[in-house]
Amino acid sequence: METVLYTVQSGDTLYKIAQRFDTTVNMIARYNGIVDPDYIEAGRILRIPVSEIPAMQKAKAMPYREYIVKKGDTLAAIASKCGVGLQRIAAFNGILDPDVIQEGQVLRIPFPLPKDGEQETVIQKGDTLDAIARQSGVTAQQIAQRNNIADADRITAGESILLPADKNTSQEKLEYVVQEGDTLWRIAQQYGVSVAYLVNRNRLCQPDRLEVGQIILIRR
Repeated sequence: METVLYTVQSGDTLYKIAQRFDTTVNMIARYNGIVDPDYIEAGRILRIPVSEIPAMQKAKAMPYREYIVKKGDTLAAIASKCGVGLQRIAAFNGILDPDVIQEGQVLRIPFPLPKDGEQETVIQKGDTLDAIARQSGVTAQQIAQRNNIADADRITAGESILLPADKNTSQEKLEYVVQEGDTLWRIAQQYGVSVAYLVNRNRLCQPDRLEVGQIILIRR
């Protein structure tokens, strides 16, 4: 049975936790061998059965890829690597505290499902809307309108935004097939784009591990 992990916080009760996850006290107690449901200690890691949670059942029906948490990983860093918003990953995995993930934990990373050829990207530190627009082939105004950004000069690193489809571009789709010895930095330099752009456009969770024959989308 698949489970999500939750670390008991000070003041928690099994009843409160069950309410948060839309499940029952008995179900959590059974999966964690809890004899006395009235007593749980802060810091304990509970396994919450995924298939018993309606919200998680809905999430499992969506397409996703798996990511194994490594030592030193944070949810924010994983979100940035995979080009998916932090809050979306947390909700998809039933994580209530984004600061608490465990080494070896398997996370489901949802594929963004934008409409009409749109793409999702995560704002990187130092990004500007103008720079994102130049890399994406659309205008900063289009991005701002699509994401309800009131002030184009104030965007926050780590936030997820949708890139509108560029319906006016005359450029043809451009792909690159990874060769032996290639690195993402070398490919980025070759095509005059940033590594972050390629990571986001290709939804690369492990940009340092390219495979020979892998197709990198440069321009759609």
